[in-house]
Amino acid sequence: MLAAIFLAALGALILVISYQKQHWDTDILWALKSGEWILSHLEVPKTDPFSYTFGGRPWVDFTWGFQVMARVFYSYLGEWAGLYVLQVALISATFAFMYVTLRRTVEGIWPVVALMYLAFITAHARFLIRPHLFEYFFVSLYFMLFTLYERKNRPVYLYALIPLQVVWVNVHSSAVLGLFMAGSYAAGEIIDALRERRFRRSLEGDVKRYSFIAAVLPIAALLNPYGLKLVVFAFIHNSVDNKDALRHIGEWTKPHLKELFFYFYPFPVDRFAFTVLAAATALFILLNFRKLKARSVFLMAAAVYMAISHVRWIQLFAFFAAPVIALNFAGAFEEKKDRPILKTAAFLLSLCLAGAIAYEVASPGFRRHLGLGLNDGQFPSGTVDFMRRNKIRGNIYNEYVFGGYLINEYPEVKVFIDGRTPTVYSPYFYWTSRLVSDRKLWDKLVDEHSIDMALVKLDSPFCGDLRKNDGWVPVSFDQSSVLFLKKDGPFGDVVSRFGFKELNPCSDSSKYTLPEDTEKLKAIRLELKRALEEGADGYARPHRILGLVDLKLAGEYLEEGASELKKASGIAGDADTWYDYGTILGRLKKKEEATEAFKNAIGANKGFKDAYLGLGLAYHDMKEYKEAVCYLRKYITMADDNSDLEAYRALGLSNFELSKFEEAAAYLKRAAFLENGPKEAGNLNYFTANALIESGEFEEAAVYYEKALRLDPEYRAVYTNLADRFKGDRKGDILKGVLLKAAPTGKRPDGR
Repeated sequence: MLAAIFLAALGALILVISYQKQHWDTDILWALKSGEWILSHLEVPKTDPFSYTFGGRPWVDFTWGFQVMARVFYSYLGEWAGLYVLQVALISATFAFMYVTLRRTVEGIWPVVALMYLAFITAHARFLIRPHLFEYFFVSLYFMLFTLYERKNRPVYLYALIPLQVVWVNVHSSAVLGLFMAGSYAAGEIIDALRERRFRRSLEGDVKRYSFIAAVLPIAALLNPYGLKLVVFAFIHNSVDNKDALRHIGEWTKPHLKELFFYFYPFPVDRFAFTVLAAATALFILLNFRKLKARSVFLMAAAVYMAISHVRWIQLFAFFAAPVIALNFAGAFEEKKDRPILKTAAFLLSLCLAGAIAYEVASPGFRRHLGLGLNDGQFPSGTVDFMRRNKIRGNIYNEYVFGGYLINEYPEVKVFIDGRTPTVYSPYFYWTSRLVSDRKLWDKLVDEHSIDMALVKLDSPFCGDLRKNDGWVPVSFDQSSVLFLKKDGPFGDVVSRFGFKELNPCSDSSKYTLPEDTEKLKAIRLELKRALEEGADGYARPHRILGLVDLKLAGEYLEEGASELKKASGIAGDADTWYDYGTILGRLKKKEEATEAFKNAIGANKGFKDAYLGLGLAYHDMKEYKEAVCYLRKYITMADDNSDLEAYRALGLSNFELSKFEEAAAYLKRAAFLENGPKEAGNLNYFTANALIESGEFEEAAVYYEKALRLDPEYRAVYTNLADRFKGDRKGDILKGVLLKAAPTGKRPDGR
């Protein structure tokens, strides 16, 4: 019963993990457009139909079957809801196949549950709606069919691989793994038969059937629209010529071996799970060495090789490792299957793994991305809408990550480059596209491809470079991108109407730097107002920058600035925007509303230290000193030596009000040291001395009273009055001593 609950929880996790918005993965977008193209033309593309740089050149669309399937689900089952159905179905089937394989291999349910959780956690980060899901699907399916054949001795399970190979090769080029798996089983069976001296007896059985399947599957793989080109595509794709291109694409980079095999901290959970899987594979192969099947060595050697070659194959390792571990676990503990310790160990491992993945799913960072469709602010939706409204068409330079979005959302403009690198675009071309930050090379690229517009990431260095280039003018921006038009290009009217002269849209998305000049701020304000009127109203960033401009201008602009930042936080809901909103509310003395804004910032990002500072200062101003101390302490813990002076000041004064004088003195000392203004520093030293007096540190208090008097001579009158008021008291004596020490020779403390 308990194991069933764990398995049901795994099913629920599949639903939740799949229910995430797409962030930066534009491959599904060009895949949808390609599927639409295939369905409308009733043929696969033989040349590239989507770019102007490589348009008309040969293209082997190695995932055309997936693209058609995705388009059908998208078109007839509610767009992104349909893709969600496809995604969940593929992942669920993958683990259903794994369950059958493991249950037929190993005795007891808990080793099965533990292995399934290990595989799930290792791979879950790549459960995106992409064609590689079929890679996991078919690997698990092939393992299941091989296992069922061995357990039931029914050749039909092996023969089913032939039509499946045809399907696999037409949905993803990873079909070469099917050929490899069949070859591993055939070669492994031959080696095992020779080693065990049963080769002749096996000729009519497993050796013959495995060899037949291994020979037939490559022929079946040729049944695709591209023939041999598609079968060998995976090897061409990873050829020496493409190495330079691959090392600049995140999923094709080479992982660090230490992080792969020697990562023992439980978070991130996927890296930890991979380490456990790798260690378990090695352990059980060694424990079962005398009865080890040769295919286990072949399969795991390939899985390890792929995992250490490219980041994208780390997750695939799990689908090879789980069946191999089960097989060798069964062999090693065949005579010990009833030992309770094995069951207990597997149960505890399953419990820990379930807790770890549940913790990740419950985190704010994960919850923030829940939903269907595209993740807000991650794609150039605003700039592309601007292009569509103003009928801007021509030769575009676009960032690599924006290509897929353009292909799907604005097909009237052929792209410069997209995520099909390097299957379409040559490594040389991809190399030239990365050199745009060099002004001369950018000009050369512009001339070579007749580029007249550029769609770039707003926080990229190139955006700033292009902003300084007199030949290019920014005309539109959103949460992630900026659209530049060539000044002397075919869009003169758009440039004159919408070009930004003072506003610099190229800035880090979390912090925005504004000029100090009031006139420039007002000019930026007018440009932002115009941008909002011309269609940018639905995007958070223009509202946020306008709010920050109003915050900088202060005075009469603060109320309108608060309204703009309220709109921005409602659209984006990110920590930085909520923080800005809280800051302007604080300036408007709306402390209670400010605290809510700062709490929202912390809710969006629990590691956002400035939000703790803002919240603590707001509580201090509201005289809610316990809350102020709580949040200011958290801020100082996070900021450490980079803590703001105001945090120490407010924390010291809040502790003083709470009669925690030792703590007050400790923080006020730091505030006094950091303060450069004489009067302000004098004031902080004076309060430090008062806290020290209350703590009984009289000698040290005298030192800080002296510091305050040196920095601000006006404290002489204060000390004189207090000395008279506390006459006969220790505090009065200390103040008299300070006045005497500071007074000129022969004069009384009162100056006479």
